[in-house]
Amino acid sequence: MGVFTADHIITPMDRFCAAVNKAFETAERFPDALVTMGIRPIRPDTNYGYVRRGERVCDGVFEVRKFTEKPNMAKAVKYISSGEYYWNSGMFAWRASTILSELQRHLPQSHASICEIAAAWDKDERQQKLEALYPKLMKISIDFAVMEQAKHVLVVEMECQWVDVGSWPAIEAVIHPDADGNVAACHGVIHLGSRGNIVVSEHKHLIATIGVDDLVIVHAPDATLVCNRRDAQSIKELVDNVESEFGKEYL
Repeated sequence: MGVFTADHIITPMDRFCAAVNKAFETAERFPDALVTMGIRPIRPDTNYGYVRRGERVCDGVFEVRKFTEKPNMAKAVKYISSGEYYWNSGMFAWRASTILSELQRHLPQSHASICEIAAAWDKDERQQKLEALYPKLMKISIDFAVMEQAKHVLVVEMECQWVDVGSWPAIEAVIHPDADGNVAACHGVIHLGSRGNIVVSEHKHLIATIGVDDLVIVHAPDATLVCNRRDAQSIKELVDNVESEFGKEYL
């Protein structure tokens, strides 16, 4: 079973395919292992999780010693200089039986619900089970719930150029800025004395700025986000606050 993320840009394709094949081969060779794919970091970055590699298992495959989620800059610099860390790509390969076993060990209630849904999959009550059980599953990433606690985790080195477009500042990696460093992914934008801003809108809506720097501005029909670029990683907390205040109306 492979788990891949939709908001990544990965090149060249042949190296990515080679890493995926290596991950599946590793999961076949070590059936009790969960296999993650790591990217050799090109700079210290506090927006990514890190995987510390341990002993070499075979060519391009290592034991995992530790996962670290979004370290501060001092730690990120230390990680890069050590040569022992990869960026955590969030992409995995494993046997279905292995991940189910780990889920049973670390998320027993979710595992029980998943098994109940699976048992009803080919029966008339499938939709009823999904609607009753799926919304109640614990909302937690696989990294925190399983990977950091699993008994045997291996990392396959992915020798690719990799961009995680999972945050608004990451758009800079795929859209060229103007002469003042402003990045636009929208129908219409105009800046006057503004620098280093990111503006996003999928609708025919003019966005204009005057004398502002380093902002993220995201426009949607029913909501608008304005924040400093350095605070863009706090969006998850903001979404939680919006849900607490307004329910699902703006989500």
